[in-house]
Amino acid sequence: MEQWNAALYLSDEDDDEQVIGNAHIVRCRLGDPRVFDLLDALDGDLSAVGSVVLDPSSGEPAGPVEDMIEGFGENFLILDRVELLPGWRGRGLGRWFAAEAIEVLSDGGTFVAAYAAPMDDSEGAERRRAESKLKGVWGDIGFEPLRGNVMVLDLALVTLSNKLAELRSDFGVH
Repeated sequence: MEQWNAALYLSDEDDDEQVIGNAHIVRCRLGDPRVFDLLDALDGDLSAVGSVVLDPSSGEPAGPVEDMIEGFGENFLILDRVELLPGWRGRGLGRWFAAEAIEVLSDGGTFVAAYAAPMDDSEGAERRRAESKLKGVWGDIGFEPLRGNVMVLDLALVTLSNKLAELRSDFGVH
């Protein structure tokens, strides 16, 4: 298992750089039944995602995930979280940044799982709004709902590549 942290930098004309965001992604090996213990040791939310997408006895994709994905590989990713500085939120940068980070780390991967809910103690209407927003954000880059707030992106499909091309175009990057 590997933990990755990607940083989003903003540079001005003087080449001064400022970190405006971070993405945290975990890459796990399929077929390793110890993955639950490893995920739980990192963060209980990660093991909650793992318990939905993996068969606990084999460490292979669970039945519902197998039905959703077409590809095969030796790894899967969990998009743990994407954080942007407050002034940069709401501009579509988070989804673009997440898609770029997934693209870079997806080599040898079968799917990506994400938990589309805030990782805080929010409750009620505030939490439901945040969940709905996150489902929309992750859906925009190709994630499909699986169960509860867990979503899955099949890396064998061209969905991510197409969405990434659209996002790059939207931000004027070619």
